[in-house]
Amino acid sequence: MLSFTTTAVLFLIKDKLGIGVVSIKGNTCTFSIHSFQHIVDVLVPIFDKYPPLGITHKQLDYRDWRIAVLLKKQNSAASNKSYFSIAPETFNKIVVNEWKKIWIEIELILMAIKYLI
Repeated sequence: MLSFTTTAVLFLIKDKLGIGVVSIKGNTCTFSIHSFQHIVDVLVPIFDKYPPLGITHKQLDYRDWRIAVLLKKQNSAASNKSYFSIAPETFNKIVVNEWKKIWIEIELILMAIKYLI
């Protein structure tokens, strides 16, 4: 069953961050960000400021995900230069897999935000 609390928190995050889309399909509610620039400008700074605590798999996963995002950003900024090269399939695999791994951490942060507001 779809939790009203979780849905409300996702809408609150969307409103507070000013980015993303909340979708409800059946018993599932998701928050998605489709703009790479929003990931770079909004999400990375948030997770840099509030990283997962301790030396955990989530912290290491976030570091890998962050490196992939920054590599893509650098490749986009210097598209005619070849300082770094990462295949789109590799980048997408890293981002999707790492995002799934840190989503649980995001959910915990979202719940904490809910109780702070």
